[in-house]
Amino acid sequence: MLRKLVVFGLAMTFSSVAFADKPDSWITTKTKLDLWTTSGVDSTEIDVDTIDGNVTLHGKVETAAAREKAEAEARKIDGVKSVRNLIAVVPDWREKAVKKTDKEIKESLENAFKTDDVIKDSGIEVRTVNGGIVLLGGKADNLEEQWHAVRTARATPGVVRVATEIKMPDGERYTDSDSKMRRSGKTSRTMHDGWTTTDVKMRLIADANVPALDVNVDTRDGVVKLFGNVPSDAAKRAAEKDALKVEGVTRVENDLRVVAGSGMKYAKKDDKKVEKDVKQAIDKNEGLSDVKVDVKGGVAHLTGDVSSRYKRLQASIAARSIPGVKAVSNDLEIKNKND
Repeated sequence: MLRKLVVFGLAMTFSSVAFADKPDSWITTKTKLDLWTTSGVDSTEIDVDTIDGNVTLHGKVETAAAREKAEAEARKIDGVKSVRNLIAVVPDWREKAVKKTDKEIKESLENAFKTDDVIKDSGIEVRTVNGGIVLLGGKADNLEEQWHAVRTARATPGVVRVATEIKMPDGERYTDSDSKMRRSGKTSRTMHDGWTTTDVKMRLIADANVPALDVNVDTRDGVVKLFGNVPSDAAKRAAEKDALKVEGVTRVENDLRVVAGSGMKYAKKDDKKVEKDVKQAIDKNEGLSDVKVDVKGGVAHLTGDVSSRYKRLQASIAARSIPGVKAVSNDLEIKNKND
């Protein structure tokens, strides 16, 4: 019998809240990991995005009970302010599981872990396989490693669910330095998907034709999923074009719904007043106090240095959320790239 499990999680987006709170990237991955490992939900067809602590769920499950449980699990995550549930109930959508013995599954997954650059030296292990349910244990250095291990296990033929007892020496640590991860050699498809999501959001925020904070983004293996509401077909097409411009994007699944009257309304305001409001919003976030702001014609131009691409996104989201800002031009430089 599998005993009660302590589940940890990870992923990539950023919030306009202070970093003393949980960053959006942490919330997104923690939510994904819990949904993928919770009995009664465990659907790999659920997309998750977080903006300023507000979580949006999108995808499909087989029952209304699973839909409700997914929302309840998301609300439990530390730092979540609200949950918008766009999950559709589609009975019998799930593909038939590949028939494999537990021994075959365990051997296949152990071999995959041994050859995976992210997992092989991480201390993560396959503890048991029982009826297609995989239990992972051991230790990981950070949340990125945990998520990559769960994702790898879930993709293994014959696996019906993944549970985890993976622990970290100093608790649930989020890695905010892309340069450190790259230098360590432990970058994965999962990591690159997170960076892709961040870059897509940056382009959306820079586009005055897209209500960027109402467009949700999730990426899997280079395929970008867009979901949420936009006010017009033109906005929907513009968002897709923005996503396709990002390096690493192989395809865009555009599930944006056109809802008349949706999206943030741009109200023309005095640029100097807007500039002051934007600066105050950005300064509330740790590590962004040196960002300089210039607003002209409703476009907020950001300059200065930040520590990572996620900080760049955090500053952009904070700026775009201010009434009177119709787009953000982000020229922030990432400093200490070799740290």
